[in-house]
Amino acid sequence: MPRKRSTDDGDELLARLGSLTAQARERAELQRTQVELAIALQRGMLPRDLPTAPGLHLAVRYAPACYGLNVGGDWYDAFPLPDG
Repeated sequence: MPRKRSTDDGDELLARLGSLTAQARERAELQRTQVELAIALQRGMLPRDLPTAPGLHLAVRYAPACYGLNVGGDWYDAFPLPDG
């Protein structure tokens, strides 16, 4: 025969679920804040426009160093191409 659950069991379960939900929301908010900070720092360090130089065509490609925050890997390189 199944055991009857008391109201206290239900209250404990709801309290635990509420606590876990609050913790998950706090972690999500912290992650969002960290992403916003990383984006702001990145934008502050990257040039708004590429420099110009006679005879050069410059292009940029962004490839994050790792996934998650998608920051890092902001390196620039210039090299001549065979077709000039």
